[in-house]
Amino acid sequence: MSIIPAPVLLESRDGELTLVDQVHIACEGKGTDAVGQYLANFLEDRYELQADVEVAEPSGLSCDGDILLTRVTEPLDSLANLAVPSEAYELEITEVAIIIRAMENHGLFNGVQTLIQLLPAAATLDAICLQCVKVTDSPRFGWRGVLLDVGRHYFSVPFHKKFLDAMAFHKMNKFHWHLTEDQGWRLQVKGYPKLTDHGAWRGREGSSYGGFYSQEEVKEILAYAAQRFIEVVPEIELPGHCGAALASYPYLGCRGDVTEVPVHWGVHEDVYCAGKESTFEFLEGVLKEVISMFPSQYIHIGGDECPKTRWRSCPACQQRIQEQELEDEYELQSWFIRRINRFLAAQGKQLIGWDEILEGGLAEGACVMSWRVSRFIPIRFWPVSWRPQHSFISILPLHVQLHTVYNPPCGLILLPC
Repeated sequence: MSIIPAPVLLESRDGELTLVDQVHIACEGKGTDAVGQYLANFLEDRYELQADVEVAEPSGLSCDGDILLTRVTEPLDSLANLAVPSEAYELEITEVAIIIRAMENHGLFNGVQTLIQLLPAAATLDAICLQCVKVTDSPRFGWRGVLLDVGRHYFSVPFHKKFLDAMAFHKMNKFHWHLTEDQGWRLQVKGYPKLTDHGAWRGREGSSYGGFYSQEEVKEILAYAAQRFIEVVPEIELPGHCGAALASYPYLGCRGDVTEVPVHWGVHEDVYCAGKESTFEFLEGVLKEVISMFPSQYIHIGGDECPKTRWRSCPACQQRIQEQELEDEYELQSWFIRRINRFLAAQGKQLIGWDEILEGGLAEGACVMSWRVSRFIPIRFWPVSWRPQHSFISILPLHVQLHTVYNPPCGLILLPC
């Protein structure tokens, strides 16, 4: 019996349950009907079963083969002490019914995903037979995320929905949406229309490549994710990896000579100018629109792979270093990140950045996402002053990257990514 991720407890039992062409799903508790309808839609789409959903009183089941989704009003001892109680569930398949219990609707949804994994792969069956079993489960980690880079390669809205379905199937709960890059800007920002008129497309000589997501499409994707209890965390790259933005508004760079969206991979030396106030007017305007679109408490700002070449030869950047009494360009990057961090904090958001934001000093309250695992500072060497203020997410060097979150002072915590 295969369940991914492996559950905390799986107890196989004798007997089996048969579902036929008419399935009744009873839901107990506030909001459970939405989870029930999700399951009904899956059964109808996948197996052509007729599934009806009703909000039930806390009573028995009406007939054999019913599915009961119940959000308990009192904490269940079997779930309350698990790692993430709000996402924990019990799934029990008996010879007469399927019962999923949880303390929160997210837990019920996770139980539904386990049930879906236990269903047969074949889509054309006269009846569905399920082995009797009891599953008690909770995620080990609160942050379980997947990153999709749409900056380098554009993916359609239907693809996003398939991607989110795959995430939900594996009980992932954070969608890290990498929306901007040197090679393309994918998010509509109404205050800066050239970002998508020009910055979303590369290779203008001959055939161009690209695309972007309108704010209405973003709403559609966010709603689809929310129905699957997935939080969408947007990433807007700064101060580097911004070639598409510089091509759209060249004044944002130190030299003002980037006019075309880069077509080559790698680390590009042209970055946002840290010495111009117009840079921060632009970024704050963009981030205000991002914040208005995304309900997540987190805004990822990148912060990685920012060459200092242009800053070293830029009079405005050098003047900024002198005015702020900074030691060098690494401290200038830290100053840049701290300024953006203050802006986000004032909007009630928390900044996440790649581990390069450690260089030159770490902004207060920032969360560090470490992708350079071999060079990341071991936990035991973190300054004591960081520990009450900062969370750390480490990305394991796997083909399918899983995020590990370090949340001092509690020690090592892998947040569900």
